[in-house]
Amino acid sequence: MSPISQKTYPSFKNLYKALHKELVVIQNRTDAIHAAKDIEKQIALLQYKKLNHIRENKDVKEINSQIEKLMKGEFEESKEFKHKHLIKQFVDAGESKDLVQHKYKLNNMANVVTFLNSQRVYTELLERYNPGLTMKQDDNVRRTANRVGLSVPE
Repeated sequence: MSPISQKTYPSFKNLYKALHKELVVIQNRTDAIHAAKDIEKQIALLQYKKLNHIRENKDVKEINSQIEKLMKGEFEESKEFKHKHLIKQFVDAGESKDLVQHKYKLNNMANVVTFLNSQRVYTELLERYNPGLTMKQDDNVRRTANRVGLSVPE
């Protein structure tokens, strides 16, 4: 095994771009999950308000339009990482005049990029081959019942 000082690494610029790309992908997936949960909560609140308006014989057209708007659930993906200060701290620590020290820092950066990429792929594979893992309990019960020929009452 050769020492780090003799290994070759991608340029700092390429590593930085790869790191940024992985962080943006992770950020967008996380934001989409959080947005879906927030929308779910807002819809539940609006449905509760709608029931109260119906009991009080008030107009529910506005609430229905809000619910329809939320059901569309449009989510914008970002192309920039929101927490740039984290990358900046990592990059600032990576600049060095000493060649050996610089190689160690490039190695660390390459390891971080590889780890983030591997974690993302691992999670995608887990979700693909174990669909019940991220499923809600109601959906899981319904699928299990369907598998044995039963149906769950609504």
